Amino acid sequence: MDREAPKNSSSLKILSVEDDPISLTLIRETFKYYEDANLINMANFELTNVETLAEALESLSRNSFDLVLMDLNLPDSRGLETLRKLYLKKPGTPVIVITGISDEETAIKALQIGAEGFLIKGQMGINNLLQTISYSVERHRILEKLEKHIEELKHSELRLRNIIEKSADAIVIVDSDGFILFANNACEELFGREKEELLNDPFGFPVEVEKATEVDIVRSDREEAVAEMRVVETMWEGEKAYLASLRDITKRKKAEEELRAMMDLKSEFTSTVSHELRTPLAAIKESIAIVLDGSAGEINAEQDEFLTIAKRNVDRLHRLIDNVLDFSKLESGKIQFLMQKISINTIIKEVIESNRTIAKGKGLSLNTKLEKDIPMARCDSDKINQVLYNLLSNALKFTEKGGVTISAKKASSGNMIKVCVKDTGGGIADEDISKLFRQFSQIHKTAGDRKPGGTGLGLAISKLIVEQHGGEIWVQSTSGEGSSFCFTLPIWCDDSKGEGFYE
Repeated sequence: MDREAPKNSSSLKILSVEDDPISLTLIRETFKYYEDANLINMANFELTNVETLAEALESLSRNSFDLVLMDLNLPDSRGLETLRKLYLKKPGTPVIVITGISDEETAIKALQIGAEGFLIKGQMGINNLLQTISYSVERHRILEKLEKHIEELKHSELRLRNIIEKSADAIVIVDSDGFILFANNACEELFGREKEELLNDPFGFPVEVEKATEVDIVRSDREEAVAEMRVVETMWEGEKAYLASLRDITKRKKAEEELRAMMDLKSEFTSTVSHELRTPLAAIKESIAIVLDGSAGEINAEQDEFLTIAKRNVDRLHRLIDNVLDFSKLESGKIQFLMQKISINTIIKEVIESNRTIAKGKGLSLNTKLEKDIPMARCDSDKINQVLYNLLSNALKFTEKGGVTISAKKASSGNMIKVCVKDTGGGIADEDISKLFRQFSQIHKTAGDRKPGGTGLGLAISKLIVEQHGGEIWVQSTSGEGSSFCFTLPIWCDDSKGEGFYE
């Protein structure tokens, strides 16, 4: 056995199995030529030569080679049996046959057995040998990468199947004809059947790609279930298919139905109680009014004071009942909105005039800052009037000096109008801002300073009204600098829903 010293650790390791000195010299000269020509990729090599098949098998068992150059006729083996014996012991070894046998049939059989190339001694040139070696090595490396990639794909597929099998959602693979090709474990609970029973059965539901749909499922025990289904296109065993993911939402749907029933019951109860309270309140209010105007006889100053207090509280209770009823209807979605093409500036001016006396009584200014040519709004004018009235009333209530300004302009983004009510009051405590739009919450001027009065439903009602219009409502406040309550409304568009009642 002889060996050429390697150039570096990245040398191409070649095993030559050759007992003919002339052929071995040619192989060495070939690599010498390659090295002298300073050609890349193969200039660094490690050549090991053995003369028998037994020595070759021993070398292959102890070392790793990139390529074997092999004569078929060796002292201990002849012909194609030499190649067969090597592959029997070392299958997959890249081998180039270099032989004196000039037989096309032998060449074909050698390639069929697994040889990378077949060269005939005396007919091969240096370039021919180098090209064959280069091709063989590169081909083997590509095959190794391909096999590694295939192995990785197999592991990836196994991991994916494992994830699908363990998914909490039922996952079904359906072919293009609508028959089930695969069902995971979760399908058994959702459909009430063994997953093997589902295979090759019709899926039974329309397959709509990338669209969430709800499907009703009747289990084998006749119990009904509801699932949310999403479908994507996929490939299954080389064929086009659909992956349907079904999430059991039966409990959620039942909970929603129960909640809806409770909301209906709450709304009915609120409506009934409000109606029953209004009748006696109206009688009490009318009786107080009769006594106060002297129709029932003269009253003294002390009686007048107490009756005035009583009337004020009856009015406050009446407003509370109205607000509770409004909130209940809005919350349950049982109130209609008359959507019209309206000028927001007109609504603002109406609300300003309704509150001017209150502002004047407190010595406060009422101002507007309205953008010219502001687009028309799509809204229920009465409901938006109610929102603005609530915001302006609160602003006046918590402002002791200065005044309140209502502004309106086209929002910077989207087809929306932005309306703001800004006061010069003491601001709102930070801890109260998050509570402002909750039902029965009270506005605080500043931390530790709460002004009594109000139902605590005005802002909650305003929020529901604005959101029903598709807008948003929010507040910005700085202690000692006042507050600004803003909301948005949609602009009237020709392609939007027209005028009319909407729930």
